[in-house]
Amino acid sequence: MDEMTREEIDEAISELDDAERDYLKLIISRVVRCFVDDDHEAVLLFGRESTTQIAMCTVNCEEIPAANMINYAHNLTSFMATVGAPAKEKFN
Repeated sequence: MDEMTREEIDEAISELDDAERDYLKLIISRVVRCFVDDDHEAVLLFGRESTTQIAMCTVNCEEIPAANMINYAHNLTSFMATVGAPAKEKFN
């Protein structure tokens, strides 16, 4: 995934609706906090639905903590996807 030019970024932002713009502002605020506060760290994953490749960027985060964050996120999203689902015995 290539870096966007300033003009491409400005054009893309101008096409966002208010909710999308607010969400982008939240994401940028959280990423910036990782650059200026040693107590905050981030792992950003970027991909496309059409491919299995991903790009990963970390901010203020070493490899092991990044791996731990990804593992925790996987466990959390797996739980959220299955909460309220019937027990596996009821699938038969």
